[in-house]
Amino acid sequence: MAYICNVAENYIYRKLKDEYKAHPVFNRDELLSFFHQYEPDLAEATFTWRVYDLKKRNIIRDVKKGVYALNNQQAFEPALNDTIKSISKLVEKQFDPNFYNIWDTIWLNEFIELQATTSMIVLEVEKGFMDSVFFFLKDEGFIDVFVKPDTGLIEKYASEAQHPVIIKPFLSRPPVQLIGGVKVPSLEKILVDIYSDDHIYYAFQGSQLKQIYRNAVAKYSLNFSTLFNYAKRRNREDEIKSLLLTVVDNDLKSIIE
Repeated sequence: MAYICNVAENYIYRKLKDEYKAHPVFNRDELLSFFHQYEPDLAEATFTWRVYDLKKRNIIRDVKKGVYALNNQQAFEPALNDTIKSISKLVEKQFDPNFYNIWDTIWLNEFIELQATTSMIVLEVEKGFMDSVFFFLKDEGFIDVFVKPDTGLIEKYASEAQHPVIIKPFLSRPPVQLIGGVKVPSLEKILVDIYSDDHIYYAFQGSQLKQIYRNAVAKYSLNFSTLFNYAKRRNREDEIKSLLLTVVDNDLKSIIE
């Protein structure tokens, strides 16, 4: 019986892929209606388990609360260079390992045509520890380290360095992920930050910014609830929604507006 149930379940899941191939974004009610075609008496608890199982199998993903998409896109898992690994180990050993995240702007190269030849490592730590982390990294041999620099400082000094480290204040409960034991920002956080902190990411503004957003949405699995919640905390929700509406397909516009 279990085998028969599994066969029927796999058949339904295949039909789901066919059903939403042309319209890959759908809400909870639409998904429930689909299942009712095959299971008219489907209980709410069983449906909730079906949704969980679809996510676990990577057949669907959350787009935002109550809205799903076929999981045809990959997760954002950038490669970590030795410098990021080294700084991460030092910060975790010397300071609070729960309140930091780190990334490299070279990760943005995959989204833009004009490739950057240099990049910045962006390290976020608790505001009260920024100066301590600065001096600690200098003592550890990192020469080009800057604390919360403005545009002028970045253009004058940081832009001349091959791989400067920019220290920024850590915002509580940021969307982050662990890659190889290193705490890095999620793609949702990166997209919000490069828009919000244009004085730091000045090289990625204008048409470059639109290109980054367009290609990130097209290539990777994004959770828009996560993105908008973080954007709201940074007082940029409406602006980022407006930007996204200029670069996404019609299927996604309805969940952004």
